[in-house]
Amino acid sequence: MTGPATPETYRAIAELDGEWWVVTVPDLRGVYTQGRTYEQARAMARDAIATMLDTAPDRVAVAMEVRLPGHAEDTISEVARARAARDEAAAAEQRKLRESARRLKAAGVKVVDAAVLLGVSKQRVYQLLTDH
Repeated sequence: MTGPATPETYRAIAELDGEWWVVTVPDLRGVYTQGRTYEQARAMARDAIATMLDTAPDRVAVAMEVRLPGHAEDTISEVARARAARDEAAAAEQRKLRESARRLKAAGVKVVDAAVLLGVSKQRVYQLLTDH
């Protein structure tokens, strides 16, 4: 038995026009739709693509590209980059905490003291020591 097929992804362009998000799908001629909210427009795009292809909506994924006046969409990219940097910093912090907990244990430091030195709870130190 095989698992569900991966949905095909289509690029869609969403532009704000007054109160409506207008969506076009460049790779599928004649596929246009709209929605009052961004989420509604994305769902409508997915349904429009599925209808055009005569397939189930769950077989379609939509990669929305937002276009706003004055390059306002650049702020969306800036937020995405900032979040990626935050996530990488958090991952680096966790790696350093794990490494530090192990070094402190190897140096004979008690868990209660390691917790204070690292600024985490005793329970977190125990977790760090057992993480792989």
